[in-house]
Amino acid sequence: MKLVAKLEQSRGKFGKRALTDASKRFASEAITEKLSQTLIQEFSKLGIEYVKIKLNERGDKGKIKHTLLLDIPKNTAIRDVLSEGEQRSLALAAFFAEVTIAEHKGGIIFDDPVSSLDHHRRSLVAKRILEESSKRQVIVFTHDAVFLDYLSSYAENQNQKSSIFNLVWESSKSGVVVSGLPWDQEKYTVRIDTLKKEASAIKNGWSAYPSEEQKLRLAKTYSLLRATVERVVEDFILSGVVKRFREYINLKQLESVVGLTSGEEKELQKIFKNCCAVTEAHDPPPFQQASTKRPIDLESDIGDLEALINKIRDRRKSQSQPSV
Repeated sequence: MKLVAKLEQSRGKFGKRALTDASKRFASEAITEKLSQTLIQEFSKLGIEYVKIKLNERGDKGKIKHTLLLDIPKNTAIRDVLSEGEQRSLALAAFFAEVTIAEHKGGIIFDDPVSSLDHHRRSLVAKRILEESSKRQVIVFTHDAVFLDYLSSYAENQNQKSSIFNLVWESSKSGVVVSGLPWDQEKYTVRIDTLKKEASAIKNGWSAYPSEEQKLRLAKTYSLLRATVERVVEDFILSGVVKRFREYINLKQLESVVGLTSGEEKELQKIFKNCCAVTEAHDPPPFQQASTKRPIDLESDIGDLEALINKIRDRRKSQSQPSV
């Protein structure tokens, strides 16, 4: 009976209000200060260090919840002051801060972490995600090709392993997972390999008197080869120093640019001209009796492009070797 009496006397100390007050004191001492400092660090990493905030603690049934408030005289809601792009960056910073103080290694998933509203922060978000991927598995879903380029470029520069997949429609099925990038974002080396296989497939099915369907397939492949020539110029000959829509010039790659000899420039122009003669982008004269390109011509042009790349690559290697 004495034990029961003591327990009855202690009941008030374990009520919801008492537990909430105790957890609030603990949170203030052990969590809130650490979270505030981590938030400041994350804001700096994502380029919103100018946003000053404070954490508002609220107890609810023994649980402590934090609300971000702008650190200004009036408690103004963040959505009423920050742009949508800044709000997204703030939300990402808050998430990274929570993950950091949680001290676990569980995987995390991002679904379109950037948008057109915060395009100038794409590179910062990509760097922060890549930093986190060195500690845990990170999965990113994105429709933003420029953001994807930042992610893949940073991963490649830091020799960090990554896998890329894209979701496509196949017949009536959606969301089919395909390894690699969509064609528009694919590397020139992968493109050339794909074109070689397609040229071989076209040649194997080519008839003495090709059908319109066969001619169209050949013309489409030449169109893809034409675009690949342009990608070779951007990514290989110019070594990615200047890339379309990227916000910076990669001067670190400048030493890899060895230029073209006059003969190499003429060879590249010849391949490109052959593509333009067949590409779907141009409408030929309706009564022109020109000879039709054949699969063997396509294979030859692909081979010439590959040979040109190897020739420039060899010269690049020889120039990078120290002289004796």
